[in-house]
Formats: sequence, C-alpha cells, structure tokens
Amino acid sequence: QPLKGKLKLINEDVTKLDIRIDDKSIHNSKFDLVIYPSNALMSVGNINQQKDALCSGLKHLRDDGILLFDLHNPNNYEIKNEFQLENKKICLSGFSQGCMMAINLGLTSNKKYNCIVGFSGKIINQKDLKSRIKVSTDTLLVHGENDQVVSPNFMLEAKDFLIRNNIDIQTHL
Repeated sequence: QPLKGKLKLINEDVTKLDIRIDDKSIHNSKFDLVIYPSNALMSVGNINQQKDALCSGLKHLRDDGILLFDLHNPNNYEIKNEFQLENKKICLSGFSQGCMMAINLGLTSNKKYNCIVGFSGKIINQKDLKSRIKVSTDTLLVHGENDQVVSPNFMLEAKDFLIRNNIDIQTHL
C-alpha cells in the first residue's frame, strides 16, 4: 500500500463531473490521472454525449497528467483525434481481449503511449507482433493466479516476450 494516503479517489457520474469533497466544490482542481473504466464512456449514450462526458473529465487533467482509456469503446479513436490527445498522455488498458488489443496497439503505433496496463490477457501471435513492433511502451500485466479462462501462464509468456524485445515490463500474479 505505498500509495495509501497519496491517492484521492473520486466517484462521480462522468456526464456531470463536478468533483466535490465535503460538499465543497473543487471543480477547478487538476489531477495527475483521470480514469475512464470499462464502458464508462459507452454507457453515457451516443458519440456526442461521450465527447461531452470526456470534456468533463479532461478539464480535471493536469497538463502533464495521464488519461487511462479502456479499449472496449469503439469511439476512442474518434475521441482521441477530436480532442487532439497525444499518445504520451494516454495509458492503454484492457481486460482479456482488451489486454491483447492494448499490448498490440501499444507496441505497434507510430508514437509511444504513456503505458499499457493489461489484465488477464496474452499475446496472440508473438512472431507476427515481433515483426511489427515500432515503439517500446512500458507495460504492466496483472493476472489472477486461479484464472480458469485465460491461463496465468500466458502472462508469463508475454513477460518473457516483452523482456526479449526490450520492453520495460512489470507483472503481478
């Protein structure tokens, strides 16, 4: 728990984000990290409503802060382009297949992302991915040791692959 006491977690409706603590609005505050969890943007409605919700969160992101995107939202690319979000400000995240996509995108893009955070995934085709690596995006992989759907061994295989390809990797099983 090295971050205990250093993190301020705020749970708000992304469509009406007006951060409050003890009934005192701190809506002009800026944060180092803004996270949009799985389906948080998709659940607010159409693409225009998603953009409005993203605006609510982006106003709270420090200039040098990081935006964490879950790759399950098909509108992320349109949102990224419209808001001119640079890869270095985005952490790619995904669970299972989303993890597989995050690893793939995070290593084959023309510009490096801030990081990849993957949960319970794997690398589908190591030979193919190796031939397409363009950047070395720092990666954190997390996997449940009792996962019966995606074997924890896949995380260890991914770790080995990433080390062999000079990608900074951390894992947690």
